Amino acid sequence: MISKIKNVVLIFVVILLTATGCKDLIPDGFGRLSIDFGLSGSSRTILYDLSENDVKELRIRYDGPSGVSEETIDMTYNKTFLLPCGNWTLSFFGLDSEGVQIVSAEVNILVENTTHDLSVLLKPGTSGSGYLNLGLDWSAAGQQNIDAVNHVEFRFGKFGGEINPVEGLVTDLSAGNAYIEMDSYPSGNYIAEFILFNSNGDVLAFVSEAVNIRDNLSTTGVINLDTNDFSSSGTVNINIGIDVPEEIVISFNRQNDVVFTEAMMAAGVTIKITNTETFDSYAWFLDGVKHTSTTDTKILRDVPLGIHRLTAYVEKDDVLYSGTLRFIVE
Repeated sequence: MISKIKNVVLIFVVILLTATGCKDLIPDGFGRLSIDFGLSGSSRTILYDLSENDVKELRIRYDGPSGVSEETIDMTYNKTFLLPCGNWTLSFFGLDSEGVQIVSAEVNILVENTTHDLSVLLKPGTSGSGYLNLGLDWSAAGQQNIDAVNHVEFRFGKFGGEINPVEGLVTDLSAGNAYIEMDSYPSGNYIAEFILFNSNGDVLAFVSEAVNIRDNLSTTGVINLDTNDFSSSGTVNINIGIDVPEEIVISFNRQNDVVFTEAMMAAGVTIKITNTETFDSYAWFLDGVKHTSTTDTKILRDVPLGIHRLTAYVEKDDVLYSGTLRFIVE
């Protein structure tokens, strides 16, 4: 379970070009531009840290028939003004308290002597780098499990690419926790895996998580494990938000800890994502190994006896999130 839920906002700029008419007193060859600023929030898990208080000012650059100009507007300020008719490029830059750009957007619009409604979404960039601080805590898993953990491996990789072991994990086995920090890590969507081993090299617990890093922002989170994650009756709940005004949690047509027989596996067991949303891409991992299915359905066959975890990774609007289903073959 993710212990640290982020309050991440989507920043909308609503632009209204006012209609013509005698009462509007809009000169010929101009349109009236009215800008209102609003914020829409949602709950997040391991996503970049961003809240409505982080954006301290908004810069707007106008590039059009009358040339290029730029001004700074407070986020709570509403402004109405005229722009000459013609093609314009409006660029928006949201800055934090240190003047660092953390969100931006660009829109092209043809200004005419009529009414125009336009909504602009300001989003973090993906061409630079951000900061990652990711932790794992199994201190609530019981002293027996804490003592059994001999070492922890951290694997990390781009979604759709290779996931490889990464050095730099700081581990306190006696306290039951570990963390890793990455400065200036390239922005993008990643998969993070923690694997806990005993002294014989056996896997005691495994968890996989979607991680999103964005330009000039910090991505922080802690994954908590308990006794259920070290036993055959446990489940790992992963809730990942995406960059829309609501949180979306992966759901499956099967329940966690369902038991399948060898005969059922030989015939094939169908696992399907039952969310009503349509996603841009799919990827399935069985016990950390990528499988070939790229749709919302995965058919399992000939899975060996034991406890297994099937993780679905899904992308929507350039943000990655995931869900894990645990099952038993006996």
